[in-house]
Amino acid sequence: MNQPRILVTGATGLLGPYLIDAATNFGDPVGTARRGTTLTGDLSVSADVSRIVQQVRPDVVIHAAALTDVDRCESCPDEAHAANAMPLEHLAGMLPGHAHLILISTDQVYPDVTGPHVEGSESPVNEYGRSKLSGENAALRYPRSLVLRTSFFGASRTKGRQSLSDFFVDRFR
Repeated sequence: MNQPRILVTGATGLLGPYLIDAATNFGDPVGTARRGTTLTGDLSVSADVSRIVQQVRPDVVIHAAALTDVDRCESCPDEAHAANAMPLEHLAGMLPGHAHLILISTDQVYPDVTGPHVEGSESPVNEYGRSKLSGENAALRYPRSLVLRTSFFGASRTKGRQSLSDFFVDRFR
């Protein structure tokens, strides 16, 4: 039996390398990013998404690509929407019917109040959260989708890319 093809978007981001490593336990992972991978593309561009989907023919897509810089999202809302919502609009319309779409989203879609939060209480307080919620809504239009709302904190495994925890460790040293 063939291994499932697993497309990991955002492969050079903070979470992508961890996802690719984990995906090797379940199938044949292929990573994509704007740069730094063999398979590159801009997921806000329909033609790039189409090319990637046709080339990989994924059984599973783990979508981790995002613009996570909250300040940049606030100052450039169109860029936030292009990075955090448009790729899911494209993927939801282009994936083969058998494929599964897993979106790594954020707890930033909830209001700025102490949780736990429940479905239906989404009310983002910033552009990052609004753009991610828009992406969630696009993903959920695809029948085989799953949205995971989480926070990610950890060391970067991408050369030249520093995470928040890397920043603090460096400063403490």
